[in-house]
Amino acid sequence: MLYKEFISALVMTGIITAFAIPMTQLSGESQVVPLLLLICMGIFNVGQYILAGLRYAAKIDVKMTMRGYPLRRVAVLFVLTVLYLLFLETLGFYIGALLYFIAASLIAQPMKIPPKLAATRVAVCFVCIAFLYFLFTVLLAVQSPKGIFGIGPPFTDTRFTSGGPMGRLLATLFCAAMLFGATSAQAASPADAYPSGPISLVVCYTPGGATDLQARLSALVAQDPKYFGQPIVILNKPGAGGMTGWNWLMERGSKDGLTMTAYNMPHFIAQSIVHKTKFSVDTFEPLGNWGADPAVLIVPKDSKFKNVADLVAFAKENPGKVTINGAGLYVGHHIATLQLQKATGVKMSYIPEKGGTEAIQNVLGGKVMAGFNNLADVYRSQDRLTILAIADVKRHEYLPDVPTLQELGYNVDDASVNFRGYALPKGVDPSIVDKAAKIVPVMFHDPEVVKRMKDSGSPMLIMDRAQVLEMFQKKQETLKALLSDLRK
Repeated sequence: MLYKEFISALVMTGIITAFAIPMTQLSGESQVVPLLLLICMGIFNVGQYILAGLRYAAKIDVKMTMRGYPLRRVAVLFVLTVLYLLFLETLGFYIGALLYFIAASLIAQPMKIPPKLAATRVAVCFVCIAFLYFLFTVLLAVQSPKGIFGIGPPFTDTRFTSGGPMGRLLATLFCAAMLFGATSAQAASPADAYPSGPISLVVCYTPGGATDLQARLSALVAQDPKYFGQPIVILNKPGAGGMTGWNWLMERGSKDGLTMTAYNMPHFIAQSIVHKTKFSVDTFEPLGNWGADPAVLIVPKDSKFKNVADLVAFAKENPGKVTINGAGLYVGHHIATLQLQKATGVKMSYIPEKGGTEAIQNVLGGKVMAGFNNLADVYRSQDRLTILAIADVKRHEYLPDVPTLQELGYNVDDASVNFRGYALPKGVDPSIVDKAAKIVPVMFHDPEVVKRMKDSGSPMLIMDRAQVLEMFQKKQETLKALLSDLRK
């Protein structure tokens, strides 16, 4: 909640004020170093207010919970600060500060840090303490607790001495700056260690179908260090045309960036319009699109329907007797069926299945007369199926001899084309979303992914986050009007 950012800034203001009061008891040169530190903290404090104001204006809500980030980090840093001040005289300013730096950079984090990054942070801590030693001890000769290790200024005649009490004051100011400086890094720090482990990709359809196959192919190279450096593991949660999996994602999926989903559009948009769902275009953070898979009208090889005209003629003579299946309700297949019904003016019975694989099997088994299914799935089963037409505005390069329904005189456009890609649930830290969104489209362009997709007959259309966000909004408007019209 943004108001907590303002509270954090107010607390920082109070601390600066509290530490400014003892300075009134100092005079001359003894005020110089404390004053410089207070000025630096004041500048940081002003930055806190500005950052919180900008986020408020942009309506960016930064969730701050004790289970998440950054309040967890602040709480840990507070404990470290208390411990540091308690053992300041024993350890000394510099040894204590070094241990404090290391603990703050490794422990007070929202997620596990990889060993390589941890080593880098420890090295940075040593460099920072060396700089502080050079500045305060060598150049300014500020008196501070030496501790049992005896590390401190060897001088008796100091230029900017503050005495023992002010040494402790400097240490306290230093720790306070570290404590509340944690809140300024909340937009970037979570992404530093991301991903900290394997990523789960929720696929809302059965194993072996087009979405499942393409999701696995798209994730082949995820473990490469130039991409995520971690494997992407497919988690199948089929049911209700995808609604089961997407509802699960929004209700139980983690918000640490390690649980993604393979979105299917128009499926999830149409379902969120028609049904009361936990998901919508506003609950997903798209990362990139890998493909565009049009629906095709299919029948078994031995079907009496040799073309679309045969099927339509039978439907007119037998209203409601023609059964057409697809991979669920209000998925692309269902939308294509509704469009064909409206274009022909005849009633057909749509049979929703659990997924594309099951839908094809039921067409082959004669349980339904025809089906709309994904081009990619049908492409691999051409020896057993007859493809009557494609529900798109132009022929596809994979099926150059198959006409579109529009070519055949039926007003069926590309509203049913299935766009697929990766998305994170709303609530994931913006820095993680940005990092993942930079990786995903590049990963989809990997030569190995492109080759495997082409070999499997999976049409690719790679888009970045900005392009997908624009497509989501346009599709939302189109489908609202289309579904309202088709359901009349």
